[in-house]
Amino acid sequence: MLAHGSTDDANVTTSGSLVRVWQTGRNDNADAPMLTLEPGGVYLLYLTHMGLEGADDSDYYITGATAGVYVLSGGMELSETAVFVRADPTSDDTLPREVTLGEARD
Repeated sequence: MLAHGSTDDANVTTSGSLVRVWQTGRNDNADAPMLTLEPGGVYLLYLTHMGLEGADDSDYYITGATAGVYVLSGGMELSETAVFVRADPTSDDTLPREVTLGEARD
């Protein structure tokens, strides 16, 4: 997993660090939009440090609920030029619609 905090974030996580990602929503609520990360799946995540009292330094949530979840474009192998597309294209925010792994590292 790659995790990057913003440069203005007091808790900047380095590439390769293990973090705990919290997701919003519930699996048993059919009315709420839900995007569940599957074990073994390949994702690029934009994360925000939780920063709540009692939370660990390794606790993050997905930026924009589902907006910060990207999936590897079909048939591509994982590399710096691999293209990830937003898993929820309907979310309204300022994150890009697609990004390469190299761009996300910058």
